Amino acid sequence: MLRTAFPDLHFTIEELIAEGDTVAGRLTMNGTHDGPLMSMPPTGRPVRQDHMHFVRFRDGKAIEHWGVRDDMGMMASLGWPLNQPARPSEETSGEICRTGRFSTSRSVHLRIQTHTCG
Repeated sequence: MLRTAFPDLHFTIEELIAEGDTVAGRLTMNGTHDGPLMSMPPTGRPVRQDHMHFVRFRDGKAIEHWGVRDDMGMMASLGWPLNQPARPSEETSGEICRTGRFSTSRSVHLRIQTHTCG
């Protein structure tokens, strides 16, 4: 879904710290909104989104992941009306269900994604 919406998508690792079995990373995502994103047509606008990720490893494999990213800030920068609910297409609704809910509440600016890998 992201590669379709942002064909020039790239991530910059700002910081990467490892201690014990956990790796923490601060990343910046950049891209241009040149494809559809959920039900939003392309805007041609540049996007910058900050991310924080923590990954726990066991036997060389990721077993847990916690991530925080500013989805509301990204959607606002694309001109999404934040007082209206998102209406994902059939194609993207499975992606949203697997990764968590997309919140359009003005009081919530960060989306927290937690899952167990494996």
